Order: sequence, then C-alpha cells, then structure tokens
Amino acid sequence: MVLLLALIPLFSCEKNSDREPEYPEDSFYFTSFESSADTAGWYGIGTENLVEDAPRVGGEYSAEISGGCIAPHAYYRFGPLAEDLSLMLRCWGKNLSNGGSVSLHLEDYSGHIGISVSEPDWTRYECEDTLSCKAGSTVILELNSGGILSSAMRVDQLEISELK
Repeated sequence: MVLLLALIPLFSCEKNSDREPEYPEDSFYFTSFESSADTAGWYGIGTENLVEDAPRVGGEYSAEISGGCIAPHAYYRFGPLAEDLSLMLRCWGKNLSNGGSVSLHLEDYSGHIGISVSEPDWTRYECEDTLSCKAGSTVILELNSGGILSSAMRVDQLEISELK
C-alpha cells in the first residue's frame, strides 16, 4: 500500500519553475520553515531539520527530509474539518539524492494527491489534481524521502490552498 501511494505523485503533478508563486488569500496552510515556530505541530520535523538553503522566493531556510524504511518521515494532521473542502498542493523542492515526495491524503486513504520532488535545483511544483474532503474528515500532509535506498530532499514554501 505504501509503495502504491509513493508512485501516485509521479503521474498527477507537474514541476513549474517558470512562474512566481501565487499565494492566494484563501490558503488553508502555508509554511516557509523559517523558524522553530514553523515546525510546531509537525511530527518528524524539528529545528534540526531547518537548513540555510532556500529558493529565490523562500526566505533563508527550508526543511531537509530524509529517512529510513519506516514512513512517513514527517507529517502534519488537519482536522476534523468543519466543512467540505477541495484542496490543492504546491511547494518548492530540491532533490539532494534520489528525491522524495510531498503528499496530501485523507486519513482513511480514500483520497490522495502528491508531488514527486525530482529536480536537483530548486523547482516549484504544483499538483494539478485536487483533494476533495468531506466535513468531519482528517487530512494528513506527508513528506517522505528515503526508504530502502537512502535519499534526501529539501522543501520550502509549502502551501495547501482551498479552491472555491
């Protein structure tokens, strides 16, 4: 099941390094990992994951993610949601070795969207798909890099937007 979820981002999202990021007023969640306050609520990310490297629009720091076979390597839970939502996922990412993924899924795995971080230079990624969430559901944002093969990635300007 975990392997299947890891492959989904390869087919549903695109890299987009030509446009400047657009942060709508209706962002559901946003972080640029600039301080320890940006790691609050995360499991698997602390100040030790903040590194002085960021895309040109990303401040000074990003989060570096790497891990072993047990995934997720870092995650953040939202919910239960108060209303039905349709969510979109964007971030800047940098592949340090073998890449990684940024994914958003419902707790019961009935819905999933994701991004595969594959480029060695800072690249803006935007998922073309949306995640439909019903009121009362819990949504989980996961960052994974590594497993059977060692790997590492950096992530910055992580945004979940609500589509109206």
